[in-house]
Amino acid sequence: MGTVAYSNETERLAQLERRSTGYRFDLEHDPQWERATEPGIHAPSEMLADFGIDVDALAPFAETFDWVFAASVCRAFVLLETYLIDFVERDHEHMRASASLESLVCEERKHIAMFNRYEDVILAHRDRVSFDRWFAPLGERLRHRHTTKLWAIPDLTTRHWAFWINAQFFEEFTLYLDERLQAAADIQPTWRQIHRLHRIEETQHVATDEAYLEALAFDESQVLEASRQFVYGVLQSLQDTVGIAPAITAVQEIGGVSLVKRGGVSQLPFVRHVLERPAFRRTRRFAPYFGQLAQQRGG
Repeated sequence: MGTVAYSNETERLAQLERRSTGYRFDLEHDPQWERATEPGIHAPSEMLADFGIDVDALAPFAETFDWVFAASVCRAFVLLETYLIDFVERDHEHMRASASLESLVCEERKHIAMFNRYEDVILAHRDRVSFDRWFAPLGERLRHRHTTKLWAIPDLTTRHWAFWINAQFFEEFTLYLDERLQAAADIQPTWRQIHRLHRIEETQHVATDEAYLEALAFDESQVLEASRQFVYGVLQSLQDTVGIAPAITAVQEIGGVSLVKRGGVSQLPFVRHVLERPAFRRTRRFAPYFGQLAQQRGG
C-alpha cells in the first residue's frame, strides 16, 4: 500500500505555523442569533438560475424551495465537516502534524454546531419529517462519496489527494456561496451573517488544504487522471454539490413540477464560475482537468 509522501520542505506549511487565530468568531455572539426569526430569503433566484433551476417554474413554490434549500445546506455542511474531521482523526498517523490542521479541526467543530443550530431554527415550525425524507437520499450519497468510496482507495497517497481536493473544493464553494449571498438583496440577516463568519474561517482552511496538497508528492500524470475522475464526479452530482437536490425533490412531490432546466450540466453558469472565478482558483490549480474542461467549453 505504501506510505503518504508529504514533503518536509514546505514553506507554505511553515508560514501557516506562524498564523495567529485572531480571525476566529464567537459562536454565541457573532452570528446575530437574535435576528434568526426575521424574514428574508436563503437562495437568491439569480444564484438558483446559475445552478440550473427554472426560476419561472419555481415561483409558486419559492417559499418551500427556499427553506428546504437552507436546511439542506446546513445539514450537508454538517455532514461534510464531520467527514473531514473523521478523516483527519482516522488517518492522522500518515499526515504531517501542524497547528493549522489542529485549527481546522477545532473550527470545523464550531461550524457544525452553528449550522446545526440554524437548521433547528428553520425546522422549528416546519415539516421536519418530510424534510428528513427529502434529504435522506442526498445524505446517503454524501456518505458514500466521502466515506465509503474514499476509504476504498487502496493507495494512501491517492486517497490523501482525493481527500484534500474534495476538502478544497467544498471549502472554496463556501467562499463562493458567501459571495453570492452578500451580493444579493433581501437575504435573511442571520443566514447572511453566519456565511460571512463561516467564510472568514474557511479562508484559513483553504490555505491549509492548499499547503497539504502542495506538500503531497503526487505524480503529474496520476494527478491528471485523478482530477478527471474528480471533475466528472462534481458534474454528475452537481445538484448535490450545490445543495439543491432535496428542494427539487420537495417541489416535485408537492407540485408535480420539474425545476431543472434542459441542457448540458457543463454549460451551466455555475460551472463557468468554477472555471473562472477566483474563489475556486486553488481547486483549479490542483485539479488540472478543469483546464481541459474549460477548453472543451471553448473558454
